[in-house]
Amino acid sequence: MLKGRTHSRVATVEGDDRVRELARLLSGKTTDVALQHARELLAAAQEPKRNRKSA
Repeated sequence: MLKGRTHSRVATVEGDDRVRELARLLSGKTTDVALQHARELLAAAQEPKRNRKSA
């Protein structure tokens, strides 16, 4: 807080930093298992959607 106001910052993370940050968010620390799960989630997010119903 600064002068009674809350401030926040946003930064883009890419590449290995993105994987490490997601792993940290998933498990609270960067472990080999958390890194693998983060890689799997990011890979799954890149796959095309299947079995989507049309509106």
